[in-house]
Amino acid sequence: MHGVPAQGLRQGRIGHGGGLLLVAAVLASQLLTCASEGCEPGSRWHTGRLECVPQCELRLGLLSWNGASALRHVPASMHMAIHDVNSRNGTLAPALASIALDANVTWTYKDTQGDPVVAMQQVLEWNSGSSSIGALVGPARSAVSAAVSTIASLFAIPLVSFWSVSPLLGNKIDHPFFSRTIPSSTLVTDSLPPIWTAFGWRKVGVIFVDDLWGRSFNIEVGTLAAIGGFL
Repeated sequence: MHGVPAQGLRQGRIGHGGGLLLVAAVLASQLLTCASEGCEPGSRWHTGRLECVPQCELRLGLLSWNGASALRHVPASMHMAIHDVNSRNGTLAPALASIALDANVTWTYKDTQGDPVVAMQQVLEWNSGSSSIGALVGPARSAVSAAVSTIASLFAIPLVSFWSVSPLLGNKIDHPFFSRTIPSSTLVTDSLPPIWTAFGWRKVGVIFVDDLWGRSFNIEVGTLAAIGGFL
């Protein structure tokens, strides 16, 4: 088995439903904080429910990459998702229609350019002003998510990625505030040996992106190939 680094990216999609799922995930991480306010100052009477519901202001920071064609629609998806959350539109997520929380979600966006250093600087800028970020959505690349995860841990900010699949990001010791709405690449690599066997292949090679995701993917495939004798 031979691994060869290559330039290029996996193709992926995050649509309206996926964006809504992301917003719901980061919003859920804030529910206990907002709900703990109860009916004290910071809550208001909900005439429809005839009860006092807590108010929650949540500012999301979206990190994506305009340079990747598969990701250019992400800001639009996030805009629609946040609209559904704020209007309690339960068409895609029925739980939104009945949630007992007066949440107002706003968002801001930065293009990471696919660069870990740029992304880290952007998150630091967000949290150096008077209006800090309550949760982060993104980034796309695993290498960028790993870098941003360090800053997110420093400020105790939930980080939810829609595209980062490196298994290394699942380590809660190194990335305690990271989560994702997509399975890790282990799901893909574990399915490969049966395919190799079915086609009668005895040697396999890997062409991978030379970054955090690509290198871990190459190691995973190499391990499976060694175990199965596909060398």
